Amino acid sequence: MKHIPNFITSLNLVSGFISILYALNGNQAAASWLILAAMAFDFLDGFSARMLKAYSLLGRELDSLADIVSFGVAPAILIYNLLAESLSLPADAINNADGFLIILIILSPVIMPVCAGLRLAKFNIDETQVSSFKGLPAPANAMAVIGVVIGAEYSDSALINSITGSAFALVIIT
Repeated sequence: MKHIPNFITSLNLVSGFISILYALNGNQAAASWLILAAMAFDFLDGFSARMLKAYSLLGRELDSLADIVSFGVAPAILIYNLLAESLSLPADAINNADGFLIILIILSPVIMPVCAGLRLAKFNIDETQVSSFKGLPAPANAMAVIGVVIGAEYSDSALINSITGSAFALVIIT
């Protein structure tokens, strides 16, 4: 019973990793749905740990590592893909670009996993965050990104299409 929360956390990590694979292969919508699944597993691991009274330092660290992948790296790859698409860059643009453009398409999305990692590391060492959060939880950041991706996929909203088609708007979201 004590391993159930860690198993559920592992499902969060698996969802995040598979989301990355889908994003790298151009399926933004599937990648977004997998990030949403990771969010469900992230909720369920904490819920099950409380219900089973199965807290552990391993579980705490595993949860943060899974969250960095699912809510930091995976949405950053989605943003990278959206930026590349909005700028009409070829698939190998990262290998051939230089100057401001490469800084924009690489450094913009890299902010997401770095900030998620810093936020989660701070959460793990800050004893005052036992009953409440300080700052933006990593899943909320991912929700903002997948909301735009899913909205663009399943609606004809001019507003959402203007966001996904604008490098400036995508950098602001990041």
